[in-house]
Amino acid sequence: TRENTGRAQRERPTPKPEVNFGDVFPASVKKLGDGHFPDNKSKHVWLVAYVDQQGSAGSVNFAKELLSEISLKLEQSMKVGGVICGGDKNKRTCARVKQKGRGPLFISVVVDGQEVFFEGKPWPSKPKPKELYDFAVQNMPSDVVKDVNRASDVVPKLLGGGRRRAVVLLTDKFDVSSMYLGLAYKHSKDAGRKLSFGVSRGSSLEIGRCMKAKKYPLVVMIEKDEGAEHGFKIVARAEGGKGAERLSRSRLEDWIERQYANAKESCKSKSKKRRKR
Repeated sequence: TRENTGRAQRERPTPKPEVNFGDVFPASVKKLGDGHFPDNKSKHVWLVAYVDQQGSAGSVNFAKELLSEISLKLEQSMKVGGVICGGDKNKRTCARVKQKGRGPLFISVVVDGQEVFFEGKPWPSKPKPKELYDFAVQNMPSDVVKDVNRASDVVPKLLGGGRRRAVVLLTDKFDVSSMYLGLAYKHSKDAGRKLSFGVSRGSSLEIGRCMKAKKYPLVVMIEKDEGAEHGFKIVARAEGGKGAERLSRSRLEDWIERQYANAKESCKSKSKKRRKR
């Protein structure tokens, strides 16, 4: 009846107004959604948080605090992005989490366009920062870094298939940092440079000797050289230290760019000399 219809309309909950991205996510989180979402062309590994704007104020505030903490811990390793769901926002992207059930917060890691979701206890159980950090690190792509613990490993594993240069991390540890994995993943997407990445773990004596390691960690850039003893030569070194001298992501990014800039200048200089002759 008309009376029952009117009563049902009055009892139906009024949807909350649309919210701004900054109301839900901290400044360290990048905006994702129907207009932009990581795919198989993305140069970074992504941690993605889906937050339902129709959730309670408490759940939205919890998500914001949690992501503020986790994004700082992961800033050296991957990008952290957020998607606002609910209402008319990002319907296509938010369809990814509909099959996961109801909840104000879902977390995933996206690598090469493939998405893996964090499978914690259902809400209202709240994920802890360490749980999410461990989940993110465990889903980093490890195949982008090759193990080289003997000098004879270097050329076949790192400098084959038309690759001329490689970066090698020498460490006294047995785990590879998520920062180094993220760096290697980014450069694996650059088909033009063909720069490969390797690691020598646990203070390998043989690699340490041939790459002249005096202390750890050490990062070297090597180049194919068929006339050299092991088929490669070292073109640059970056040693770890404390404070500003530690091997941070930004420091290694700058160091790699400098090596390519130096190589270009060297090629130009050689070309000019040949023209003068």
